[in-house]
Amino acid sequence: MELPPTVLSNGETTYAPLMGNDDFGAAVGGAIDSQTFYVGKNDFSSTTAHGIEPVGRIVLAVPGLVGASYRVVQDLAHAQVQGTYSLGGSTLTATTWMSATENALVTSLSLTGPASQSATITVEDGSGAAPTISGSGGVLDADVTVGTAAADPRVRMASWVVGGTSSISATSSRCP
Repeated sequence: MELPPTVLSNGETTYAPLMGNDDFGAAVGGAIDSQTFYVGKNDFSSTTAHGIEPVGRIVLAVPGLVGASYRVVQDLAHAQVQGTYSLGGSTLTATTWMSATENALVTSLSLTGPASQSATITVEDGSGAAPTISGSGGVLDADVTVGTAAADPRVRMASWVVGGTSSISATSSRCP
C-alpha cells in the first residue's frame, strides 16, 4: 500500500502529510523506494495550468526497502513528518521538516538492522521531468521549472548529503 497521491488539479487539496514555513512548502507521497517531496512556493504558479503547481520534486529512493511496511505520521507539535519503514529486520526512520527561517527541506535518516542500505536523491522539475543538473563539492544543483511554458517561473534547487559519503551522477546524488 502506498501513501496517497499529491498531484492536484482543479483547486483540489491533498490529504498527504504537509510541511511548510508560510512561503515554501512540501507534500510527501509514495513508498520509501520512490518517496517524493512535492515542493512548492506560495507565489509560483503555472501559466499553462492557471494555478499553483509544484516548483520541483525531490525523490528519495531506498531500493533495498521495496515492499517495506511503513507508518508515516504528520507531527504537528514538532512541525515534522516522521516515517518508519521496516523490511527483513531492517528499519529506516526518516524525519523531515521545513526550516522556519529559510526555504530548506531537511530529511534525517537513521537505519537499524543487519543490512546496510543505499539511498538516492533525485531532483525533478514540477512536472516530474529531469531538469538541467550540475554537481560540485557534493552538492547537486538543478534548474527546475513550474510547468512547461517559457513564461513559467524557474528556480534552482540543491540537495546534498550531510554526515555521510555521497557521489553525484548526471541525474542524482547517491549515498552508499
